[in-house]
Amino acid sequence: MKKIIFAALVLLNSGCTQMYFDRAEPVLPNTANAHSQWHSNMFFSLVEVSDPVDLQQQCGAGEWQSVKTETSFANGLIGVIPYMGWIWTPKTVTVQCQGVQTEK
Repeated sequence: MKKIIFAALVLLNSGCTQMYFDRAEPVLPNTANAHSQWHSNMFFSLVEVSDPVDLQQQCGAGEWQSVKTETSFANGLIGVIPYMGWIWTPKTVTVQCQGVQTEK
């Protein structure tokens, strides 16, 4: 019974979240490019330890169209490890660009 309760609590605690920041122009899927990276925060997400995402570096000569920040399933697995959920809280940031990009 304890295992069932523990499994239920883990599933309830592992919900994924997403937040989008979109420009006014619609994204054209045939010319859009997307790059994802992990972004790290610590102590209940109060302290940002990763550098902010540089949209100009990500998109180069093109313009950014959409930025998505999410707690993915892989990010959520960190919260299952005891004490890691409040010490380190990673998120995945995906930048979708329009047009030409520079190489990283």
